[in-house]
Amino acid sequence: MRKFSLPFLLGIGIIGGTLHAAGANAASAPSMADVFDQAVIIPFDYQNKAFIDGKKLDLYYSSYQIAERDGQVLVPIRLLETLFSQNLAEGRWETIWQPKQPDVVTVRNTRLKRTITFTVNSKTMTVNGESRAIPVAPQKIEGRIMLPLRTAAEAFGQRIDWLNGLIVIGEKPFDLRSPETLAARESIRDILTDKRKPVYLDQQTTPLAAHGNTVVYVRYDYTSSTQVEQLVIKTGDGKEKQLKLEGKPVLSSAKAIGDELYFVREVGGRTELTAYHLAKGTVRRVAAIADWKPGDGWVTDIKQMDGELYVVLHVGDLTMGTEALYKVENGALKKAASAKSFSGYAKSGSFLYMTDFTPMFNVANNLYRIDLAKGTSERIGTQGYAYGVRLSVSPGGGVGFSTVDTLYVKSGSLFVLGYNEQDPNDRGAVYRINPADNSQIRVTAPASKFWLKDDRIVYVNDETGYLESVKLDGTEKRTLVQRKASHVTLVEDELYYMELANDNPFDVGHVYRYRLADGKETKLSDHTAVSYSAGKNGVYYWSDGYQPGIYRVESDGRNTRLIADSVVSVVPTEQGLLYTLAYQKGVFAVK
Repeated sequence: MRKFSLPFLLGIGIIGGTLHAAGANAASAPSMADVFDQAVIIPFDYQNKAFIDGKKLDLYYSSYQIAERDGQVLVPIRLLETLFSQNLAEGRWETIWQPKQPDVVTVRNTRLKRTITFTVNSKTMTVNGESRAIPVAPQKIEGRIMLPLRTAAEAFGQRIDWLNGLIVIGEKPFDLRSPETLAARESIRDILTDKRKPVYLDQQTTPLAAHGNTVVYVRYDYTSSTQVEQLVIKTGDGKEKQLKLEGKPVLSSAKAIGDELYFVREVGGRTELTAYHLAKGTVRRVAAIADWKPGDGWVTDIKQMDGELYVVLHVGDLTMGTEALYKVENGALKKAASAKSFSGYAKSGSFLYMTDFTPMFNVANNLYRIDLAKGTSERIGTQGYAYGVRLSVSPGGGVGFSTVDTLYVKSGSLFVLGYNEQDPNDRGAVYRINPADNSQIRVTAPASKFWLKDDRIVYVNDETGYLESVKLDGTEKRTLVQRKASHVTLVEDELYYMELANDNPFDVGHVYRYRLADGKETKLSDHTAVSYSAGKNGVYYWSDGYQPGIYRVESDGRNTRLIADSVVSVVPTEQGLLYTLAYQKGVFAVK
């Protein structure tokens, strides 16, 4: 196979007339920076990296190469399938190939209702059964079917632009010569031609907690038959040491609460809840765990409520397993409640309120109140309603469920998301329930997430995506933000959220803040973000675009770039952020 080199491509410019030159209306067209979040970008010097809808992806699970034949750019069909399948809103492309017809390949997208068939050495393709002439025939190179790039992209419903070593595939034209495009081009090309390979799974680490200049994380070591979790301490001078823990700790579910890191371990055939003190470096046994061991399931949650510690343990697999909630009391675990799967729980006085998620059975009638003092349990709410569950319907008519763990108890009333399972047109909304007589009233429009703030409910409208609020009795509805809000959090009296570039929960977007006190909305991020953190230490966001890294939003609105590299994971702490990088081993901290 003849692979492209960058000097060769710079020399040929527009290849065989198959790629677009600068648009005729360049003066009025947006720059590439403006369409970056709606495009697929790969370099001719392909290094298994691509920008797809504003995010950089490493595609090392399969090695692809771009080829040139007779002045034409040829791309493996499965690479195109991978690139175009990242936009979930447009559906997934599927490649169909049969050994009986080795020179025929079909790609299909059920959501777009589009099926395309190519044949090696044939200048005819079919789109939904209709024959269409194509200027360049697909070829088979080193056993792979390669498609002429522009022909294939247009068949997929896309357009092609050539930009000094970059292939830009998208639906929107842009000005190839604007200063903004030229500035973005250099950064994009540098990142996509970076020959560093990502840190593989057996070299990954998971940040857990930080105290002062000390960072605590899990490192995974692998043998031929098992995975070993190691607790590692990294001090301010950069030195790392493995903390020698007795027995077999389960660190992947460890939870930092206050100055201690809680986790489960097996010691001498017994199971116990253990705490590591982040400041003192000491280890103590918190409680014995009887009749359960890590091999039975996993630790779902470790949580503190009203100054008391609770643990949720799962038994069995994800489909048929069950869970139990325990209170830590006198050095042991005391069972407080059982469920198929806890979707949410909250404590108020001596009562525990919980929702049970049972997707394999009837999801309705799943709201309970447990009297912790008496050990009794009663079902509350209205017959036929499912609580703590969000129902979603896809454009194709498919139904999906997701859990909403939010529960509030105020002034003797319980506030929870619910819907009438017996009504196929009902969508989840916030209900106010009186546990004394099980009466309930619907207090919001369809909602996907909500918070209680003073005497009002703030929620995300599930139909519009707008941020809205109502009083606790459902009156005085207000629309706070008329834009689709995602990744919403409430910090004191400020809402933080993202407006996604595409209508996809995994897409990137800009970060905003809305102040409940004065109704002022502020755009915080200069760049599109993968996610963000807002808390006592300030506001941070991290980007994986052509200016990747971690940014801090200063009090005057300026964005300070703290880290200039591809970030994999971020864990907020009270003292800043812990993070890992795509191309460097270890866990790092930034304030």
